[in-house]
Amino acid sequence: MDGIVSDVILAACSLGAVGPLVFSAFSPPSTEVKSASLLPVIDSCNHDKLANSKIEYNMLRGKIELFANDETCLREHATDAEMNELVICYGKNRGKQELLLNFGFLEDVEQGTDDVKVYRKRLGIALTK
Repeated sequence: MDGIVSDVILAACSLGAVGPLVFSAFSPPSTEVKSASLLPVIDSCNHDKLANSKIEYNMLRGKIELFANDETCLREHATDAEMNELVICYGKNRGKQELLLNFGFLEDVEQGTDDVKVYRKRLGIALTK
């Protein structure tokens, strides 16, 4: 049963990733400059400043490409040694304010099991240090 559920979730994520490409193929070209986009698979990756990864837009192919080059992009699962997590670096030179504003976290502040209000207070304290 778990395999069927996993397949359904994978299919839904795949459709979510491919859907915008299909819709953009049938829409008229735009001259509007776009500065942000949703990348369903990449957006699910957590940040690790030591990950040797790179995300870039390939103008020749018209695609966004993710390069995860070595084992620094895999983090072992805390309870299951057979599961690994793909991590990427959101940028080595991002300040605390940018990480909190754009990504909703600070590197040195773990949410853990804290209440949301307690977590927000800890974020505020860490941001002012």
